[in-house]
Amino acid sequence: MASGKTNDFITKINRWKAFVEINTDAVVAVTKSDKDTRFLFDQQGIADPTTVVQSRDGLMLKGVIPLASSDDLFGLYDNLKKHHDKIILGISEIQFLDSGILSFMKSIDSKTHLQWEGLISSFRGEWYELSDYKATMRGVVKLTDHIETHRSICFYPGCGRFADFTQRFSPEGEPDHWSSELNVVGVKQYSPRCELHHVVPGKEAAKFLIYPINHAGDRGIPRSLMEAIGAYAGIPEDETESILQAFEREKKIIQKEERIFPNY
Repeated sequence: MASGKTNDFITKINRWKAFVEINTDAVVAVTKSDKDTRFLFDQQGIADPTTVVQSRDGLMLKGVIPLASSDDLFGLYDNLKKHHDKIILGISEIQFLDSGILSFMKSIDSKTHLQWEGLISSFRGEWYELSDYKATMRGVVKLTDHIETHRSICFYPGCGRFADFTQRFSPEGEPDHWSSELNVVGVKQYSPRCELHHVVPGKEAAKFLIYPINHAGDRGIPRSLMEAIGAYAGIPEDETESILQAFEREKKIIQKEERIFPNY
């Protein structure tokens, strides 16, 4: 965040729009998930935030097509191909889409240029989970021919190192716990952080707890044993419970007859 990635995206899209003005067989379409309902600055008379892309520096793209899911991309793409030979398709904040975006990226032809921007990692400092939790941004990156990375500056007081992480805070100003909801739009405070100053409470506990789950095998592992493992490791009981609930919410595990099985 605060790295200039949206500025760069808008600038590139505007260049493509200038290209289209003298190439009538081409078209530019910009989309984003309808989950992105943020207004970063004054609304400027715009009623629906899902129809604009805004940067922190004040740049704006209007006429954005909101997507309920990545399935909408297939219909949009088919319609564009009926009328245009070359398609420039922009996707903003691609991490808010579901894993169907991977199938879409595999389906587009050589006459289509896909320009996307988004976060690679979440506030946890891990690959950003796509919205259905069936894939991560790692899959998007692997299907992209050329990646341009943008780095911010760590906002921690007195630091100023390059920042590759996003710190998310609770309303009380404390770093959000690892088990917090992954996608929270517009009600949290965020700040760029370097590796030294990026703090995620519960992250080590989550890694510790998911290890036995992933090695549970076909017989699963009793939930009571997971609670005992957490206690043995010195993890507070409520923290163990919140992490297990996050695993379930994000489909990393499934529960059956009080046994936990890996599902990720």
